[in-house]
Amino acid sequence: MNERKAKIDEKSILWLADSLVKKTRQLFVQVRTEEDLRIGFEKILEPIKKELGIELTARYEKSVYTGRSDAVHGQLIIEYESPGSFSSKRNIEHTYDQLVNYLLGESGNANITQLVGVGFDGKQIFFVRYYGKGNEPIDKNSSLF
Repeated sequence: MNERKAKIDEKSILWLADSLVKKTRQLFVQVRTEEDLRIGFEKILEPIKKELGIELTARYEKSVYTGRSDAVHGQLIIEYESPGSFSSKRNIEHTYDQLVNYLLGESGNANITQLVGVGFDGKQIFFVRYYGKGNEPIDKNSSLF
């Protein structure tokens, strides 16, 4: 186990979470586009990943299934949308469908049984959790999500 990881306590996690929220709020006021949001938020995540001892290199605009996921951090896929766009239910549903497709595609690339998708518009966030069943085909409408 990483020494730094072992030293992280509950107080540190709370401080990191508070810092993430504060910096995200500041970012939301400044960004105008999905790309601004992605770049700014990924910069916010870097020191937090370092503090937690997470040594993953993110992949961006990765071709997955029927599109390109914005950011892949190991078993976490982040789909960024235009700032404030989740005020529309239609945009949330569209992002959800994108995430489900990306999770399906990513699950087929390796023997992965759990993945998490994150939809984020800078102001609102939602999660999609995927539980695979080995090598069985995945149905987008199944209860695996």
